[in-house]
Amino acid sequence: DKLVKSSAPVKAATSPDSEASTTIPKSPSPPNTEITRRESDVYDENGQDDNEENRRGTYITKEGFMEYTAEKNCAQIVSDVVRTGHKAMYDICKSNVRVAYLHLMKITHRLGEPIMGMLNFQGCDIPTYHINITLESYEEIEQSIALKSPQQNKKLTRKIHSEHHEFCLNSQRVAFSLPIPMMATPDFHTTGVKLNYFLRFEFLTGVQQSTRTGSPKEVAPSYLPINVDERHKHYQAVQEVDISSFDCTIPIKVYGASGGVDRGMYGWSSSFVVTD
Repeated sequence: DKLVKSSAPVKAATSPDSEASTTIPKSPSPPNTEITRRESDVYDENGQDDNEENRRGTYITKEGFMEYTAEKNCAQIVSDVVRTGHKAMYDICKSNVRVAYLHLMKITHRLGEPIMGMLNFQGCDIPTYHINITLESYEEIEQSIALKSPQQNKKLTRKIHSEHHEFCLNSQRVAFSLPIPMMATPDFHTTGVKLNYFLRFEFLTGVQQSTRTGSPKEVAPSYLPINVDERHKHYQAVQEVDISSFDCTIPIKVYGASGGVDRGMYGWSSSFVVTD
């Protein structure tokens, strides 16, 4: 038998199953604020890495190789994912005709970071007159608990966080930067609700017209030559042009702010017990 020394008083209690038993009172549970603080510490980036080199390993992701440590917490893993994000390039086409090249610095971001990218119109077959770029989010609700259709839920929960508008007829490249608000909610996925972030690109483009049967389609010029000689060229913009619009969306990932800055604005998270 092993003796346990305790400073707490030992009381004798009687029970119907046994004649007498000794019980040692437990120390009082910490308050809810202390429990919440411990749970929130999981997302702190500053942690102790004991024998880190001995437990370091590698695994393969879609972006390539990423190094991780078994002792890393959630925030450190998210920081690695965001930091090692690679560039993304897209060909934006309309009816199989290229409209623009899209270059994004990365598709994984954190709250408070800007989404930087560039649209390249050089070598495209259809001219673009105007672009609208918006950072949007919407909630996707599980159909078994949803009261409305997916289209209605998307329309009701749609939110625009930032936007960029620019006239780009005479531009070969257009750079944009959309800030992610610090007060926004990072995307998440539960059994009932999913929050999605995406970039929406809206284009006002010219219309391809065919002059005769069998000939390739061409776009009417936006400028008419007024005076042209060997020294200079003078053009005038046409008064009316035929345009069409279309849009496309590109999904992105948005994680929480670095170092728990967003928690400092909202305060520590709270835990509640839900009973029937």
